[in-house]
Amino acid sequence: NDSIGIVESGSETFDAEVSGSMGDTLMLVNQAELPTRNFNFTTENDVYTVTQDLGTTSSGALNIVGVADGENRSTVDLSDFTGFELADETVLTIKGAKLTGNETLVTVSNANAVVNLEDAYMDGNVVSTTVYNANISGDTTLGGTLDNANATMTSGTLKFNPNTFENATLNVQSGRVSTNDEVIDNYTIGTLTSN
Repeated sequence: NDSIGIVESGSETFDAEVSGSMGDTLMLVNQAELPTRNFNFTTENDVYTVTQDLGTTSSGALNIVGVADGENRSTVDLSDFTGFELADETVLTIKGAKLTGNETLVTVSNANAVVNLEDAYMDGNVVSTTVYNANISGDTTLGGTLDNANATMTSGTLKFNPNTFENATLNVQSGRVSTNDEVIDNYTIGTLTSN
C-alpha cells in the first residue's frame, strides 16, 4: 500500500491509504486542483525520480521545497520524462532543490505564470512561447536557459551559462552574479539592468 498526504492551504492534511499504483506522486501533486500544493523533501540528500510525464501543472501555487546545504540539494530527477507545463496561471516555486534529468525542465505557455527560484539548481532549460516573470534569490545556479523570462534577482548569488539570458531580461536588484565556470567569456543577455 502507498500513502499520500495532500495539504490544501488553510486546511488540515488528508492522508489516504491506497492499494496498487496511483501513478507518479509528483505528477499527482502537480495536477491536483488545489489552490496550494507542496512537494517537500526532508534532507539535502533526498532524490525523487519521476516515473511518468508530469503533464499540465494546475493553476494556483506549486511549491517544490527541498533542503539546500552548501552545494548539496534535494533533487527531482525527471529521468527523461516531461517536466512542469505551465499553461495556466500557476506560480511554480523551486526552493532548496535541484531539477535535472531532461533538457527541458519547465515549459511556460501562459504569460501569467510565474517561476520562483530560491536556492535552486536548474540543470536544464525553462522554455517559453511567451514572456513571463521569473524571480531569483538565494544561492541559485542556472545550467540552461530562461527563455523569454522577465527575470528579477532580489538577493543572493546567481551563477549562469553564456546563453542563459540570451532571449530574456535580467534585472539585478541586489546580490552577486557570476558565471558557472567562473571564466570571463562572451555572454549574451537580452536586457540587463542593475540597481
